[in-house]
Amino acid sequence: MPISDITAIIQWWATILFIGIITTPVTIRIFPSFFDKGYIFGKILGIVLLSYILFVLGELRLVPFSALGSYIVLYALAGLSIYSVWRNKTRCATLLKSQWKLYLVYEILFFSALFFWSFVRGHQPDVNGLEKFMDFGFVNSILRGTYFPPQ
Repeated sequence: MPISDITAIIQWWATILFIGIITTPVTIRIFPSFFDKGYIFGKILGIVLLSYILFVLGELRLVPFSALGSYIVLYALAGLSIYSVWRNKTRCATLLKSQWKLYLVYEILFFSALFFWSFVRGHQPDVNGLEKFMDFGFVNSILRGTYFPPQ
């Protein structure tokens, strides 16, 4: 596996980690009875939340579907997250002090799974199956458009 592929995997992991950290205050509120306060669901919730907000803002033609639009929404969510953590400093600090080892194990497992599946998919990048051609067409249409719905 070339170094550029490993760099890309690390960039994806860091991006998903950043999105998960941003949504951690939301998961703490949604899953207060979980022993880890729902940290493991932060990545999924963050990707869903970011995607949905981008879709709605693109549908209303307020923010274009581009890298800049994604950064605007991402940093707005980060600002809300920082504000939420600032309001609950002591609770967040105690949670981090008590659960940091578990969070580290989660991140090691996630990175290992991401690396493994990237390795597997990198050795068979074919487009197999009938639906994948239409999926490829839909994704290209979304990437070429500025707003939603795509042409």
